[in-house]
Amino acid sequence: MRRRELLLRLAAPLALCALLAGLAQLDKPAESADGFRLRLELARAAALETRRMELSASAPTPDLLPGDDPAEAEGIEAALEAQGYFRLELPLTYDEQDLLQTACEESGVPYALALAVIREETHFQNIMGDDGQSAGYMQVQARWHAERMDRLGVTDLLDPGGNFRVGCDFLAELLGRYSLEDTLTYYNSGRTGPSAYASAVMAGMEEYAQWIA
Repeated sequence: MRRRELLLRLAAPLALCALLAGLAQLDKPAESADGFRLRLELARAAALETRRMELSASAPTPDLLPGDDPAEAEGIEAALEAQGYFRLELPLTYDEQDLLQTACEESGVPYALALAVIREETHFQNIMGDDGQSAGYMQVQARWHAERMDRLGVTDLLDPGGNFRVGCDFLAELLGRYSLEDTLTYYNSGRTGPSAYASAVMAGMEEYAQWIA
């Protein structure tokens, strides 16, 4: 999981909560000099904390470095669970959920759609299919997507992040040309028109969209 980048997503809300909590203590009708100083100190602390998190998030560091606080990492995960960014109901690790959401943001493909495609393709298994021709969660075939892989810098379709990026990029391209139903049929079979596959994925998309943040 990109813990430092995700920490930045929480920085502003957490800083604001800290500031509001402090200001809530200042319940006098007229603000005293001590209250004013406290308000300024809280604002300064919140700004410094946000800046610290921004710098940490921008650093090209590994997931969890020696000396990092595991409790802090767990706290970040718990906060993201509460926000609905991570879902225990999904049969993907939190790292994989983060990678898929990143691929969806990059391509513009709805997260619920990508999840429904993965469920229909592999039931959330990172496997080889079609006699070794189709790879990974989204069953991407390298022989048809070599140029796409080069453009995206993907070399291993069994790597979840690379697989998600290529699969979502292909979906985005098809969505720019066809209806949702035709897109899904083409993704699965290389042709357009109604199909049981498309119907199943669209039903799954509606299901996921009901409870995904």
